[in-house]
Amino acid sequence: MLPIVSNPDGMETICGYSFRPHDIDAAARQPGISAFMRIRNGEEFVESTIRSHVDCLDEIVAVYHDTSDATPAILMRLAGEYGPKLRVIHYLDTVAPLASREHVRLPADAPGSFINVSNFAFAATTRRHFMLLDDDHLAWDDAFATLCAGVRRGEMQDDRMWCISAFNLMRGPGSQLGVPSTDPFAGNGDHGLRAVRPGDFFEKDNRFERFVRNGRRREFKGFAYWHMKYLKRDAFANHDRERDPANRYNRKRRSFEEQARPLSFAEVWRQERANLPRQAISALFDDGHRLRLRRTLLARDFVGEDVRAVFQRTVAGRWSGLCDRANPRDALSEVETDAQS
Repeated sequence: MLPIVSNPDGMETICGYSFRPHDIDAAARQPGISAFMRIRNGEEFVESTIRSHVDCLDEIVAVYHDTSDATPAILMRLAGEYGPKLRVIHYLDTVAPLASREHVRLPADAPGSFINVSNFAFAATTRRHFMLLDDDHLAWDDAFATLCAGVRRGEMQDDRMWCISAFNLMRGPGSQLGVPSTDPFAGNGDHGLRAVRPGDFFEKDNRFERFVRNGRRREFKGFAYWHMKYLKRDAFANHDRERDPANRYNRKRRSFEEQARPLSFAEVWRQERANLPRQAISALFDDGHRLRLRRTLLARDFVGEDVRAVFQRTVAGRWSGLCDRANPRDALSEVETDAQS
């Protein structure tokens, strides 16, 4: 049993935890689909992330740490609304940012390791199928619902992972909504749905966390969410750039600020075609098939469409204000007001 403390105010906390593989108890899990989240300062989009996914899931385990914004209050309010379907846990240990010198130094099972946080959040779920959910993912209503329905019908084999991708979004001059030229896609095989199997866990990479594939083959199931990272006030704020100037995310931030421009889907397609010689190498490996399918879907379904129009169509207009406000919380307040009335 995980050493989680339930406090009188209803908050669950964890401190000093060190992951052991047997904490992922595959045999004891109930039918259904879990999502787990690792959150630090996610106030801008965590509410839209949870609301856009929760109806298709049996539970969301939201683990937050090192947070100085309104994330805890938002999570507790949503937990009061959704009840046991949303479980909120405060991870009390200070966690080293990914790719930092502290991250490189710490063992994967150290309480201050982001790998350990990830394994704890995974171990806290209770359902047989699961997915990783970041605090800036906005589900495509129909696509995500169809994916989850297929899992519930037993269409996914246990030795498979159904991978999904997203388009990253950014704002340009005059509130132009587009796909960033430097980083058009999210979900390159790490996001999607799978069954819990013995031996599942996250392992350490000096750059990030890596989920052990554990014999699974990955199947690409298409686009199913928007990645809102580059619509945040600071997309790289959680990497403590000032504390660790050598962090690789400093380079990514500079590249984005200096080079990124909002592209239309047609421009993304032209850019992808120009990169085909370089990408051809990946076709020799597992990623190649998924990348080809993703390019095929881009050309077939999106090239002739406007990015904003696709955004509004895929999220049924509920979250259209999220792309236009300097503070996405303003748009969420309007959604809450509409729901109450």
